[in-house]
Order: sequence, then structure tokens, then C-alpha cells
Amino acid sequence: MKALLTVHFLKLRFYPLFWLVLALYAAFVPLIFRIFFSAELTVNEQQLDLGSFFALDGSGLWHYLMFAGSYGVHLFVLLMVSFTNRDYRFGLRRQYLLEGQNRAGLVLSDIALAALFSLSAVLLLSGATFGLAWNRGILISAADMSAVFPFLLTYILYFFVFVMMALLVNSFLKNTAGSFLVVLFWSLFIEAVVRWIDPSGLSDFLPVNSLNGLIPSPLRVIAGGAESVSLDAAKVMLSLMWGAVFAAAYWWRTNREDF
Repeated sequence: MKALLTVHFLKLRFYPLFWLVLALYAAFVPLIFRIFFSAELTVNEQQLDLGSFFALDGSGLWHYLMFAGSYGVHLFVLLMVSFTNRDYRFGLRRQYLLEGQNRAGLVLSDIALAALFSLSAVLLLSGATFGLAWNRGILISAADMSAVFPFLLTYILYFFVFVMMALLVNSFLKNTAGSFLVVLFWSLFIEAVVRWIDPSGLSDFLPVNSLNGLIPSPLRVIAGGAESVSLDAAKVMLSLMWGAVFAAAYWWRTNREDF
């Protein structure tokens, strides 16, 4: 696996989409934040700035940027499936096997790459947070960092499970646009429709609904009047379960695939 990861890193250095996604995400987070906080709501026929509902203290800024940045997960989904399909297209996976690598190494290197992309998202989010805090004169204390640290871990989990879901879908389709669109439409539309028409409540355990529970949403604060943000332990466990399911299914698919 170590040799495969080294090869992946060398390929990423010269892969334009990798640098483009990082640049887009770095710009995307503050842009979505700015759009969200400049939006207006009509309450009792009065126009109110959405940003006026929130006190942007140190930990609050982290939470709102996590909410904004979570929509950028699809950039990393696109990057992962595109990068993987280059290997399929040029027959590199068959070549790796001929050179003595095993299928378990292929899977583990892809999982490690998914984790790397997830960590990259958190590092870019952190840079955006400290940049906006400096720009707005907001002090981020050690207590703030301690409060948001569990959310940073679940943010990594959020990205990782999404990317693993995309890897599984792509292992069947082997088409960048098709895999990207399946994940995009499932996460934004299809699963929501399934949950809407399902009276049993079992659809609450579907992957995207579980993952959405990891992200602190300002909209939930408005709707519920909550004064603080806390993690939902059940959603964390469900997300871990889905991550394991996607990884295991991807392992199974790779072990049976004819490269």
C-alpha cells in the first residue's frame, strides 16, 4: 500500500483537477458564508438580515463555516472519481497487479486517499476560519478550539463517508460524470424524496440523512431556537456504520473485478 500511495502522491502533484478543487474549495467556503449571511428573511413583513440571528464568536464562526463548507463535499467527490477513473482508463490498476501489488493494497490506498482528501478539506476550512476571524476582528480562544474539535473530527468523517460512497458507485459505473451525478442527485434530491414518502421513519437511517446530522446547521438554530450546538451521538454512530459499509462493499467489489 505504501508504494501505491507514493505513486498516487506523485500523480496528484501533476494533476490539474487536484489543485483546481483545492483552490475552488478555499474560495467556496468564505463565498457561501458571505452569501448566507447577507441573505434576508421576511418576518412579520419586515426584512431581516439572516446574519443578525447569530453572534459570531469564535466557536460560532467555526460552526457556520462548517455548515457552508459542507456543500463543497461534491468537489472532492468529483476529484476522487475522476482520479480513480484515470487509473481505469489507462489500465494502471491491471499494471499494479502485474507488478506484484494485491487487490487489498488497491483498496487500502484508495481509502487512505479518501482520508487524505477529507483532511485537506478540514485544513482548508481552518485556513478560511482563521482568515475570516482576522478580517472581522474575532478572537478564537483555546476554549473555542476545544469546543469545536469534536466537530472537526466529524467533519472529516462527513467528507470521508461521502467520498467512499462515490468510490463504491464509481466501481460499478466507471464514469466520472455518471458517478458524480448519481451521488449529487442522491444527496440533494432522491434521498429527500424517499424520506418524504416513507411513513415508517426507517429512511431516517439512510446515509445522507445520517451525515447531515454531523454538520451544525444555523437553520436548525433558527427553527428550534437552540442556543448551543451539540453533536448527535446516534448520527455519529450511523455515519461510522455507513462508512464501514461503503468501505467493505468497495473492498468486495474490487476483489471481484476484472481489471
